[in-house]
Parts: sequence; structure tokens; C-alpha cells
Amino acid sequence: ETYADHTRLAASTTKLYPASVPLDAAASMTRLCHDVPWCPPTSTCAMTRLRFNTELNHFLTAPATQTSWILQLTAAQRNMLLRDGSFETNVLLSPTRAYGRFRPEESRAVVGQHVYRTVPAATRVSVTDFGAGATRTLITLVDSQTVDEDELGRLFPKQDHYNHWATDVIRIERFSGSDFAPMASGTFVFDVYIPHSGATGSYQVFKTTPTGTTPEQVVAGATVVPKTGSINWWTVTVDRVNADFVIAEDTNECLVENGGCHEKAACVNVLGGPSTCACQTTAGEVWVATEDA
Repeated sequence: ETYADHTRLAASTTKLYPASVPLDAAASMTRLCHDVPWCPPTSTCAMTRLRFNTELNHFLTAPATQTSWILQLTAAQRNMLLRDGSFETNVLLSPTRAYGRFRPEESRAVVGQHVYRTVPAATRVSVTDFGAGATRTLITLVDSQTVDEDELGRLFPKQDHYNHWATDVIRIERFSGSDFAPMASGTFVFDVYIPHSGATGSYQVFKTTPTGTTPEQVVAGATVVPKTGSINWWTVTVDRVNADFVIAEDTNECLVENGGCHEKAACVNVLGGPSTCACQTTAGEVWVATEDA
């Protein structure tokens, strides 16, 4: 290449790529998708976060917001949202949030309908029993790993002696009667897809109530068992809802350096707590659970 070549190239690119683009007075723009219909009843609709927000905010009229609890609204405000004509059974999906609205009496249409975020290996929730007397149920899913206060109005810190959260945060709000009174008590059963879980593992349910600040383990009234005939699916049964639920897997400290026990001692994993050490049957001595033992 010569200086002349560079000069010709510079001159040609100046013509091809001008520094400023002139205004085309004859061009015009019109709004697209302005009249796109809302997600139809008994349907599942995947959408961008922008479209998701538009659709959800159309349903959540003031004073309700995406972070608020519908059950904390006044009876008149709840009725505006949950009454026939305002409420439709459907599931809205986006990469960061999912929202399911259900009329349990439409069981044939809604049982088996999955709620999940549109990202790879996302948690999936499918309700199998809404509980006797339920007339409306709302289910929200957000990512438990990156959730911030803009999503559900609270944080979900990792719990000691548990691995990172195994599922999304699952907010369940249930209502009964024609006045849509909050219905916390009563059995609620759902299947949850936990990626890469197989059929083993010690999973525990944690929940945070509307007035709570941090997740607490549900010691009684909750079970997580493998779903028969399904891989990575688990059946969760709780005796109360109207809370934020999240599932965690117990950390088995015994898998690392025998849990800190002596090589001749047996490490015993404790669900939700530090491991303990036990005397081997043939050891003839008692080993203390310390690094020096």
C-alpha cells in the first residue's frame, strides 16, 4: 500500500460513511404492537420483561404493586383485582419473573399448568391441590440467587449449614369465598422442578411471612419428597401458605475431611446443623468432635 492508496481510501469512506446523517423529511414512524391483546384466559404467555411489566401492571391497579402483598389490601381493593371481569386464569412468563393467576374451580384448565421463568434450568411449579375452599390463588416466582428488594420487597440470604437456594423464591397467596378473604391455613400441594437434583438429597422448606424479615425453616407442616416416576421433580406439601417459600439442600459436612472428626471416628451429618462425631463400634475409644481429637 502507498500513501496514495490511503488517500483514496480515506476519500471513499468519507463518502460512504458521512459524519452526520441527513434528516429524511419524507420518512414517518407509527406505533407497532399498540393493540396487542392481553394474555388470553387459561393460557401461558412468554414475553419480554417490558411487555411482562405492562401486562402485570394492567392487572395490578393502584395501590397494588409488584412488590406488595395482595392479601394486605383492603377488602374493597382485593375485590377490584380478584372479581370476575378483572381476574383471568393465566400464566405470565419473563426471564426475571413469572406470575400465575388461578381459579381453583377451573381445575381441568389449571392443574398441570407450569409457572417458571424463561431462562435455562429454571425452577418450575405446578399446583396439584389448591386446598378446599380456595377461590383465587396467585403464584409469583423470582430468582433467589439475585433477588433484590425491587422484586418482592425483601432479601433472601443464604442459610448456615445449607447449600445455596435450590429453587426460585415462590410467593403463594390464596383467597377464599366470594369476598376473597386471605386463606392461609389448609393443605397446599405443588410439584417443583429442581434442576440436577435427581432423586436424592435432603431438601427443606423455608418461608417468610408477609410481616417477616428473614426466611425461617418450616420444621413442621412441610414435606419435600421425590415425585414418583419423574426426574428432578419433587412434591411439596405445606399446611399453610400466604408466604414466600424457598427450598434449600442440607450441606453434608461429613463429605469434607470427615466433617472435622478424627480419622477413627464416624462423622454424623445433622440436618440443618454442624456435623457430630461418634465412636466407631470397634474403636474402643470415644473421639471428640474437634480438630485436635
